[in-house]
Amino acid sequence: NNNKKNWLDLKLENINVKYKNISIEELEDLLTVKQRYPLIKSVNFKIIKLLTKTWPKQKGANEVKTIINDCDIVVRTFFSETELISSRYQDYYTEAINHCDEHRKPKTY
Repeated sequence: NNNKKNWLDLKLENINVKYKNISIEELEDLLTVKQRYPLIKSVNFKIIKLLTKTWPKQKGANEVKTIINDCDIVVRTFFSETELISSRYQDYYTEAINHCDEHRKPKTY
């Protein structure tokens, strides 16, 4: 249990220090944390936020839509309505869904 806590603390600390700008690597690290600890509300919120601007490696639109839906359930379950409103969560969620939908559209040349 202590090892898990230490791993999580170190991983989250590295994510906060390592990434000043939005990056695919930050998203990948957060997705790794989410795999081990799926119910951390701040991780799920940050994933939604990052999915408004970046795209995970080797993931299709359907996979990303599933990630968004999974994160959304956690965020809406563990954040209060006041927190959701003050953080503009719905805006980020809508933007992430729109970004996902853009990846679904066939490319026209």
